[in-house]
Order: sequence, then C-alpha cells, then structure tokens
Amino acid sequence: MRALDTYKHLNDYGIVQGWNDGQSAMTFSPSLTQAKSLDAFAREWIREHGGPEVKVRQDDAVAGGKYSAWHVVDTTSDPSQVQHDFGIMFLDSAWLIDITFYLPGVPETLTEEEQQQVVDSLLATFKTDLD
Repeated sequence: MRALDTYKHLNDYGIVQGWNDGQSAMTFSPSLTQAKSLDAFAREWIREHGGPEVKVRQDDAVAGGKYSAWHVVDTTSDPSQVQHDFGIMFLDSAWLIDITFYLPGVPETLTEEEQQQVVDSLLATFKTDLD
C-alpha cells in the first residue's frame, strides 16, 4: 500500500506499517485468524475487539480493485476519532487496514465526503505479491 502524500511515516516493524497526518492515519498489518471465510474472519474480529456495539459492520469493500474486505466502524472507543477497520483474506493470509480520522483534525476535520475519498484512495493502493 501507499500512504497519502500528506502522511509522515510513523513506523515500519517489517510487517506492520503506519502513517499519519493531522487529519487521519493508516496502519497496515497482518492478522492471525483461523477463520475459513471473510465473513467468519469479520465475526471473529468484531467479537474480539469490543463486539457489535463497538465495531459496527458496514457493507463490504474492495481493496486493490479486486480483493473483498469486511468493513467495520468504531465511533465509541475514543471520542476523538472515527476508526475504520478493513479485513482482507487471500491465499493463506489475513490482513488488517485501519484508517482513523481525527476529531478534530488539523488543520481542519475532514468532511464525511472527504473521509470517503481518503478511504477509497488508500484501499485502491492495496497490492499483494501476486499482483
């Protein structure tokens, strides 16, 4: 994946990568799951991270133009941010993409439309070694 041009690189621990700017942040990391389907992976992840009252499932998304991803939103864990999590499975691996929007953002908070543009832009950059 690639970060937005406004992001500064935060960390890269070999397989965990993170970027942010004053308005949003993204982390990309592997996930451990024994789930055999995307839906089972989503249910497991939601259950382990606060349940459906915290992690509200949205319509599935597409990453990299061809990989299905579950999508959950968390607006309750931290009132200073909105967290979007996406889970992707391919071959024998599972990956998590976390895109967080800061409330308030600096220099200003992104509108919902601008947030969606950030999500779309970041998900479009997802690639695997198979691509």
